Amino acid sequence: MKEGLKQSFEYDIAIQSKERCKEINKHNGTDFKDTSEHIDVLTEKIHDAIFSVGETGGFYEGDGIRVKVKVEYIPENK
Repeated sequence: MKEGLKQSFEYDIAIQSKERCKEINKHNGTDFKDTSEHIDVLTEKIHDAIFSVGETGGFYEGDGIRVKVKVEYIPENK
């Protein structure tokens, strides 16, 4: 298979409210993202991967790009 026709990545989304992140970031000088911001980052990563693989493959009409998504909830250890 031609190099660059497949990409894979994992992205963990923290469950955090916008208000809590603002509070933590202000107090610690950090840049924590709330859940919605993480979803936006993930959406952009998927978009970029689709176009990267498509460009490598040639974006020929009639071809396709398969996207597999697995979503898993990971509870906090308490």
